Amino acid sequence: MKKYIYFLLALVVMSSCSQQDSISYEDNPAIYFANDDINYSFFYAESVSSQADVYVTVHAMGKASNVDRTFSLEQTDVDAKDAAQSGVQYLSLSSDEMKKRMVIPAGKNEIKLAITLLKDASLDLKAVKLTLKVKENDNFKVGVIESDTTNIVFTSQATKPANWKDWYYAFGTSWGSVKMRFIIDNTGITNFNTVPSDINYLIYLNDKLKQKIYEYNTAHPTAPLVEADGTLVEF
Repeated sequence: MKKYIYFLLALVVMSSCSQQDSISYEDNPAIYFANDDINYSFFYAESVSSQADVYVTVHAMGKASNVDRTFSLEQTDVDAKDAAQSGVQYLSLSSDEMKKRMVIPAGKNEIKLAITLLKDASLDLKAVKLTLKVKENDNFKVGVIESDTTNIVFTSQATKPANWKDWYYAFGTSWGSVKMRFIIDNTGITNFNTVPSDINYLIYLNDKLKQKIYEYNTAHPTAPLVEADGTLVEF
């Protein structure tokens, strides 16, 4: 009988805590980022547009509201050497367009917020970083402290895919920006995140690229395809 009473008491306490948490979230709604850091390069873009949107996930804690709720973000790395420049390399957070986007719609707890990156000429020479942080406003406090910031690193330069070695059967081991452009132009591949599981397809790509590089070098006998440092592009 005592065990049964203890069990009931435990349920009451748990229910009370749950209700208090719910009330706490309703009284103090908060937001946080629910995405990993983002890396982007205009080099791999399928279009030649002067801008591109990347998406960060903004999540609101607690119950959804029956009205739209605006939220605020700020850049916290403005003084860093590699900091992205507002209005030059990305659409300013204070612009009318971004203000219209920074809204948790009625009945929703989460949105995919578009951050517009601008293809400034400076990105041909370097990568920059935009560190976004949740900023408290009248509608939201900061939610999960560990997730109150997110980073976007972007450039127009070629970046070596982290899984480059897994593309070995198609592209070989060497890597360079000229080689990457040649691969994109001759295969149409712009997303290197996932390597095809079909080895025969990878071998087909390799044979195709070998033929294309042969044709290029034959057409340019005194100027074969090389990287900026003079290294011959090979597959």
